[in-house]
Amino acid sequence: MASEIIFFIISMVSALSAGILFSWVVYIINKSSREKEQYRNRLIRAQKVELISKFAGEIAHDLSNIIHTLNITCEKALMNIEPENPFKKTFEDIIEMGELAVALARRMNSRDKMRVSELKELDLNKIIKSLERILKRMLGKQNTVIIVLQDLPYKIEADPIRIEQIIMNLAINARDAMPDGGKLIIKTADVDFSEIATDSKTKIPQGKYIEITVTDTGTGIPDSIREKIFEPFFTTKVEKGTGLGLSIVKKIVENMNGYIECESHLGIMTTFRIYLPAILKPSSRTGSLSGGKSARKTILFVEDDSTIREILANALCEEGYNVMEAADGAEGFEIAINHSDEIHLIITDVRMPKMSGMEMAKAIEEKGIHKKIIFISAYSRASIGIDNLPDNRLYFIKKPFSTKALIQRVQIILG
Repeated sequence: MASEIIFFIISMVSALSAGILFSWVVYIINKSSREKEQYRNRLIRAQKVELISKFAGEIAHDLSNIIHTLNITCEKALMNIEPENPFKKTFEDIIEMGELAVALARRMNSRDKMRVSELKELDLNKIIKSLERILKRMLGKQNTVIIVLQDLPYKIEADPIRIEQIIMNLAINARDAMPDGGKLIIKTADVDFSEIATDSKTKIPQGKYIEITVTDTGTGIPDSIREKIFEPFFTTKVEKGTGLGLSIVKKIVENMNGYIECESHLGIMTTFRIYLPAILKPSSRTGSLSGGKSARKTILFVEDDSTIREILANALCEEGYNVMEAADGAEGFEIAINHSDEIHLIITDVRMPKMSGMEMAKAIEEKGIHKKIIFISAYSRASIGIDNLPDNRLYFIKKPFSTKALIQRVQIILG
């Protein structure tokens, strides 16, 4: 009898153990399947974002070229009309709208992952102020945009496109957090501290920083998810969110040796604080250029857009330069070879039919002809490969640019 009871107990334990084991196996398999499905969905989402980014970058490039043509045409008109002409204000308004369109194109291009950041000394207040009109339109009439800019004694070293991307991403999040309307408040300040412990347990090293605060009076972020908001693909907007906005902001800030922290009170407000290292050295200043006509030096201008080529070539001629024109890289190469002794500078677009500006420059170099070259393009200098050519005779101007900016650069290069 005792042995039968013991056998029954052992059998029950074995069955129970087998059931538990089976349940665990089923749970692990299901969990693994769910995780695989989540990773697959994230991969598909990332691929979609990448394709859209590349497409946006191409549109931004073509848009920049159109705006460049429009702006320099208006600049030419302004130079040939009297100050009291009633159309003067019209042309100035067109140029101003063109500059806003340029800012939009740059933000589209900033979504391209292949874009390499170009660091330079920046006036942060100027960048944020330039975004005010677009921010107001983007947030809509139900929201109020308030910008409070402290007079900053220092500049920062950053990529202006990335700064704009930070502000726009945070503003989009703020808009989504205020479905019934609210306030978006952006402030700047200079801060000096030895060490600050933040809510995220991050310690900021001693030094001087420029602080950007972006506050919204929206729904707030629950404490339970606040530590996850900077994780890639984490989103509370299941239907329309990519989960990349804040992770991109954090990555950009870290790439500029900066720090970001978040403070939120549920149902009241959310504030993001960004600290970027201040440049303590005084900003370099360029002396005014002489207003006299330039010496008779010869420039080869290579550009497939005939309107841009004609306007800029005429402007250079008015400054006293001799200008030879070419409609593509192949024609530019032939002129450079046949007139190598006469040419002091080559200005060339990068992407052209038959032969690109980069291919033309390399072909000229292979012939033993060494000239100073200014590349002009709507793409960044890093993305077109100029930085891979270790030569101090190569220069770059990003489209769109003003006629005055081109002339000033030419005068500096040729002396």
